[in-house]
Amino acid sequence: MIRFSIFSLVAGILEISIVLPQLYRTFKTKKVENISVLTWILFICGNTLWLLYGVLTYDTMVVIVNSFNIAKNSLMLLMIYVYSSRNRYAK
Repeated sequence: MIRFSIFSLVAGILEISIVLPQLYRTFKTKKVENISVLTWILFICGNTLWLLYGVLTYDTMVVIVNSFNIAKNSLMLLMIYVYSSRNRYAK
């Protein structure tokens, strides 16, 4: 059981950190022209379903990981919206 807990913790940390480089780069460059909005919407939909699954099965790790994922993916969508608006009006 301990091995499974460590495994799920490491998997959760990796899953949370997958898109952090993209978030950082987008924040620094403020360039969003080549980023697909649909990808981030699908990430959020998938994470929401996993969150619901975690709630229904009382799986704390799944709830925690997917709550973070929904937050960071929503942040990315917000940056896409804000930076695309800025770039549109800056021309």
